[in-house]
Parts: sequence; structure tokens; C-alpha cells
Amino acid sequence: MTDDAGFALCHVRGLGKPLTGPAVHALSVPRAQRCKRRSAWPGTGGSVRPIGPMLKDWPNDCPPGWYVWWTLFEDQHGLCALCTSPPHIIDHDHSTDLIRGLLCRACNSYEPFCCFPAYAASPPAGGRRWRYG
Repeated sequence: MTDDAGFALCHVRGLGKPLTGPAVHALSVPRAQRCKRRSAWPGTGGSVRPIGPMLKDWPNDCPPGWYVWWTLFEDQHGLCALCTSPPHIIDHDHSTDLIRGLLCRACNSYEPFCCFPAYAASPPAGGRRWRYG
């Protein structure tokens, strides 16, 4: 079993069969072979990971959604910025439009009403100054 996000989450959550063989990333498993529980598979932000190396930086402050998603997905090791669930949403500050990080659906719904001081002070995308939009 592995601790990396997106690896065999269905088995980690207790379907009972022990894992055998080398670990593979969940998104590399064909859809027909995946567990039918939707919550067991990490989100992709609706975009396919481009082949080849990612640019280290985007030339302006409003990169495309696929670039934001995959850069933060790698930075956050496939985890929500607030918990250990797979992320599904690009979170941003609605007053400034600055992107903060990737969150799961539950944390995204709690975030406006709860206080997450460490996340607010140092979000995963904070230093990049990317704008949502």
C-alpha cells in the first residue's frame, strides 16, 4: 500500500482485498477497471494532463485552468490542501480573484464559513499570484 494520493484509494478505504504488484497512479487505470465508487478516484479538474514536462512558470498572471490544476495537483501531491481527500475544485479568493489551491468538495463548502489560518496565511498557490478566470 502507498501513501501517495491517488494510489489505490479504493483499497485504502477498506474494500478488503490486499493490494498486490507495483503501485500505479489511479488515473492510469482504465475507467472500466476502476471501482464504481466515484469518491474513490481523484479529480482531474476536467482536464487531461499534457504529455511532456510542464512549464516552470506561466508568462502572465492568468494561466489556463489545466495548467493551474496540474501544477497544483503535483505541488499538493494529489491531495486537498486542507485534508487528505482527492481535490476536485480550484479554490480562489472571491474578493481578489487570487487562486489559493485545490480543495475537495467538502472543504470547499466549509472554507467560507470556517477558519483555516494556516491555509489562509500560506496557500499552495499563494506565491504565484495567479488570478482565477
